[in-house]
Amino acid sequence: GPLANSSLSRYLYSFFRLTLYPKAKLVITARLHVALPAAALGRPVVFMHGEKLPGGGGNRLDGLDNFIHAVRGFTVPKNFDWHNPLPNPKSAEFLRYRNRLKQMAVCHSGVSDGARKFGMVPLDWDAGDEFQ
Repeated sequence: GPLANSSLSRYLYSFFRLTLYPKAKLVITARLHVALPAAALGRPVVFMHGEKLPGGGGNRLDGLDNFIHAVRGFTVPKNFDWHNPLPNPKSAEFLRYRNRLKQMAVCHSGVSDGARKFGMVPLDWDAGDEFQ
């Protein structure tokens, strides 16, 4: 119906999904728009990378697969520990990028208001040393 196509309903659904990621022990997906927020929230991610990704393939993952467990050909290594997954690779570097994006959100008023309103940047957030 019309509600399913509204911006508000899409936002609410996305926000609901975003609230699930911090609770996950491991996120397994073939969706880039799931993998990156989950990784930004510190969750281990297994990204199932294939030639025909949902939403399009190509080089969309170039460079980003350094920050998540990218599996090519939909084959997970046999020694992968599903019960105690390792943190994402290069987590510290990824967090520096995440903090830079937060800093940009704080510095640009058009983005800052929305980022603070929806809790993506805490009201009292200051990048401080994290931005370095």
